[in-house]
Amino acid sequence: MRTNIGFAIALVMICTLLLVACETPKPTAAPVSPLTSSSPLMSANPTPSGPITQSLQVTPSPSKSAIVGQVFSLPGNNKPLPNTVVRLARVIWNEQKTDGAFVLEGATSPSTITDKDGHFAFKDIEPADYVIVIGDVQGSHVIISESNGKAKVYSAGKDKVLDLGTLSVQLNP
Repeated sequence: MRTNIGFAIALVMICTLLLVACETPKPTAAPVSPLTSSSPLMSANPTPSGPITQSLQVTPSPSKSAIVGQVFSLPGNNKPLPNTVVRLARVIWNEQKTDGAFVLEGATSPSTITDKDGHFAFKDIEPADYVIVIGDVQGSHVIISESNGKAKVYSAGKDKVLDLGTLSVQLNP
């Protein structure tokens, strides 16, 4: 029985990755880099009004995490993106944490929608490593990535609020 459950979980994860990869002609997954002390965990563009954490008043429940940020559109106009879906794809690492992949599952992956000013907040999520996906995964979406093209990994710590600052993206219509 235990083997069947493990097999079923693995099968669901594989099917999810295949479905996500097949939904659009552009790739929906990217390799992830292991977290190192030099890996930036926050956006290089802090919001002009100060930390987003303070403006959203987000506090996770005990043993949970929270992630907050703000999404802006590119190119040129750099305006807040209202009513935009933001999703968290969980990173699954190999044993050495040197290689990994992320899983975005429609029914269970955390998701939220930005407010009129582009702010978003995930409260009471599981402490884990995540990749941020902005937009409609079946349409125009962006995976936040490092300058080398690999998906950027954000680590949500237990009893912590991770403030991503601003994320500027270009969503094609």
